[in-house]
Amino acid sequence: MHPIRVINSNFELVADIELYETAIYKRSFTGVGTFEIYMPYFQGLLDVFGIKSFVIFDNNVHKVGIVKYLRIEITESGREQLIVGGRCLKSILQQRIVIPPAGQAQWSRTSKNVETVIKDMIADSMISAADADRNISFVQNAASQNRGSVISWDSRYYNLMDEVEKICNENGMGVFGHLDLTNKKVIFDVVEIFNTAIDNGVNPPVIFSKDYDDIKNQTYIYDTYSLVSDAFVAGQGEGVSRTIVEVGSGGTGIDRIESFIDARDIADVTELTSRGNEKLLEAGIKETFESSVLTHSAFQYGSDWDLGYKVTVVNSDLNKRLDTVITEVVENYSARGLELQVTFGDKIPNVLDKIKQDINKPVKTNI
Repeated sequence: MHPIRVINSNFELVADIELYETAIYKRSFTGVGTFEIYMPYFQGLLDVFGIKSFVIFDNNVHKVGIVKYLRIEITESGREQLIVGGRCLKSILQQRIVIPPAGQAQWSRTSKNVETVIKDMIADSMISAADADRNISFVQNAASQNRGSVISWDSRYYNLMDEVEKICNENGMGVFGHLDLTNKKVIFDVVEIFNTAIDNGVNPPVIFSKDYDDIKNQTYIYDTYSLVSDAFVAGQGEGVSRTIVEVGSGGTGIDRIESFIDARDIADVTELTSRGNEKLLEAGIKETFESSVLTHSAFQYGSDWDLGYKVTVVNSDLNKRLDTVITEVVENYSARGLELQVTFGDKIPNVLDKIKQDINKPVKTNI
């Protein structure tokens, strides 16, 4: 069994746990990963897993969760079982909203690279915030390498993690947190997609296919359920005076699928267009392979491929080939060893994702 290391909120080692039955750690390139650990319960175990403790998987400080809940269940056989669950380090970003500076309508960055925008947003929300109560002493940004394309971004009372995720999805970037145990810090950094697709021409290609004996089973999904072709984006103003911009492909007839986007926090037409294109990107066609990947194959997890890598996925039976990004990896640790479930391509929204999209609005709209 891979030991699980428990670190308390003071960054002190509490225990190395090997007596668990199953541990499931879900990693996400742009979103927030989760984990659950299942183990027999015995007296004193609750003292090991304190709420807000850090849990390190695979002895890797880049694979870390924060304990959010503890549950004790009695199984059908009468045995007590402890379930420890939580979210990855990026969940810290969910604890803040993006507040505009005093006297300004928006938190804003103009013509800055993606990494700068994201790290400035994090810094202003929890590292060097004007309100000292918002700062978290152990959170730090890694030194910027000015990665990503040049963008402009405005935000007003939106959830920080939601904003970071949107920026990443639009610009082919990811955000990760890791533990610096020496300096007792949580470090956030921005990464770009690493291209190992078959035609990349620079890096050794990585190909996933049953023909290559690196896939155990596979599901192919082509989803147009949430597809929108054209949107009307409404900005500031009232009634006939309200600014409305139309964006989209200009679909016609049965192929035209319209939507309304309420963007009353925006006045500028260019920014309204950007907001509309952002929403259309979220509402595009989702094409995905979900696969159980064999850990003993020609391409090794963590060295040849990893989360955020662009790879080639081939299914000869379906005559399908996708050059796409690994967006999620679920690591399942048990007596059987490490098992991997990988999402290649767009994450298909579940019910909670769709509810989140519906309520993803500023908490304050009239100030």
